[in-house]
Amino acid sequence: MTKYISYKILLSLLLAIPIFTHCNKDEGAKLKVLVLQPDSDAGKDANIWSLYPDRNGGDSTFLRADVGFIQDDPYIERSLFQFDFSAISAGAEVLLAELSLYYYDPQNRDHHTTTGPNTAFIQKVSSAWEENSVTWSNQPASTITNQSIVLDMTQSRGDLIDQDVTEIVQEMVNNMAENFGFLVKLETEDGNKGMYFASSDHPNVSLHPKLIVTYLE
Repeated sequence: MTKYISYKILLSLLLAIPIFTHCNKDEGAKLKVLVLQPDSDAGKDANIWSLYPDRNGGDSTFLRADVGFIQDDPYIERSLFQFDFSAISAGAEVLLAELSLYYYDPQNRDHHTTTGPNTAFIQKVSSAWEENSVTWSNQPASTITNQSIVLDMTQSRGDLIDQDVTEIVQEMVNNMAENFGFLVKLETEDGNKGMYFASSDHPNVSLHPKLIVTYLE
């Protein structure tokens, strides 16, 4: 943790100084920052639900990593989202990529750990999917390689701020054709627990998923 904090401080200092650096890149490479927080037209995300395996949640205003019961029937919810990296040159060196998700649930539920920790994984999706047709039944594959671990959300309506997804984004930038976005799911998908966030279809644009990428090219 200390190493990560020190790295962030160093990176902040670099961003504050108008200089160029190479850092294992060709001399003259520029330090750049890209902020992505797409609206409902540009955004691509969907909620998928095991209880209704053929229902598409591409127009949902929420993203959930959640498990629970409805009339004693267990269910699992996962969420998918994808960002457009076309502004970054393929193969650019990603120094830092930080994801922020903002609390929202139309049922006004809190993040909760009723039957155990709500630790979650953010994983790289490894196959194609379409926002308006993806369902639980046809959900894309994902990989545990370089997955980012979201520790328990114990603040009842807290936001997930600056989650480090650098290694995943670097993989996506290295091979743009295989940028299929992210999957968020609970580590243990049983019991009653969850976390709840807004999607890019939420009417409040400030609550949309946000990714800040600092890179060299």
